[in-house]
Amino acid sequence: MFPGQRWGGMSADPAIFSQSALDMTAVENDSDGEWRIFSKRGNGYSTSRLVGEIVTNAYLCLPMKDGGGIEVTLSAKGSVPNDTSLIQVQAQVED
Repeated sequence: MFPGQRWGGMSADPAIFSQSALDMTAVENDSDGEWRIFSKRGNGYSTSRLVGEIVTNAYLCLPMKDGGGIEVTLSAKGSVPNDTSLIQVQAQVED
């Protein structure tokens, strides 16, 4: 139904933005596998504004074995004119 469409719905995991910024092997080891990332992403092409857009929000809970750790909230938005495939805006948000 949507030739060439690569992103959307359950076809992509929005946690990848957060995970790609971390050393996930170290996170897994330091937390005994107890880390969590909750994320939500909205994306698509606006035919009224002629832009491909992505908005992503995430909450990261990264505990440490010693009882410490961090919690992080993250929000990012990308917008690229005429990017119907969302490939360029995906790269923009990842950067």
